[in-house]
Amino acid sequence: MNNKKSVSKKNKKTLNVFETFAGIGAQRRALENVKNKNPNFEYKIVATSEWDMYANISYDLIHHNTSRDRERERETSWSRNW
Repeated sequence: MNNKKSVSKKNKKTLNVFETFAGIGAQRRALENVKNKNPNFEYKIVATSEWDMYANISYDLIHHNTSRDRERERETSWSRNW
């Protein structure tokens, strides 16, 4: 007999996450680890907030496979604005 309760899809809830002070995405990585251990756990990153340009670039490279060309483009446009 299986002691785990099964959750029907219509009763399944998704945790919507707004990552404040996102840095390089440690919060997101922690949620990925929870999901790997608990396949029924659902989450969605709805937004992130980070003021540090380099942390934003790193976050994109780690979590969105952003190309290095886009990184250079951001650095160039950022420096022109200052």
